[in-house]
Amino acid sequence: MNLKPLLVLVLVTGLAACATTPPVGTPGAVGPGKKDAAMQVGPDIIANVPLAAAWTLISEVDHWQDWNSQLSGVTHTAALAEGSALIYQDGGKRVDAIVVTLKDQDQLAWEGALCGSHARLHWTLKALDPQRTLVSLRAELQPNASPKTVGAAGAETSQWIEAVQVALAKQAAAVPSPTPEPSRSRHRHARAPL
Repeated sequence: MNLKPLLVLVLVTGLAACATTPPVGTPGAVGPGKKDAAMQVGPDIIANVPLAAAWTLISEVDHWQDWNSQLSGVTHTAALAEGSALIYQDGGKRVDAIVVTLKDQDQLAWEGALCGSHARLHWTLKALDPQRTLVSLRAELQPNASPKTVGAAGAETSQWIEAVQVALAKQAAAVPSPTPEPSRSRHRHARAPL
């Protein structure tokens, strides 16, 4: 029995299941994206770091390869902005992309060729409280994406998510927890009579 077609079917079905998520604003929700995309895949991460720290990690593209071992040679034209070119190597394959969304401490998205199909990778961040941030990454594919492309995009998105999750956990561990103030005795010492 040839298990390879069955494995591909299970993978594609599993990735499609990931696309069904709770309403926007809840963990697991799909952030802003293209409603007509063939697939939006990627679990959300609740990071124990402030929004500014998570945004710095995501938006400083020159340092992506510091936390994502699959990436190298990241370059971009001038200052990173909507419309700027973004070029990098992902697993040895060159990715030529254009930044399509850049909203400070909120969203970063770029479009380009992924596994032979046009794709969009879209980061969305949202502060849950001063010390926790919801981090989402979606791979959005064209409606005509093949099952092979869907599977490859799911694997690539998962790799990005795993890498950023590790980096965010390291950031959270590096932040010292607040130290409690020393307790003060409520009892007064009796003074000896003179």
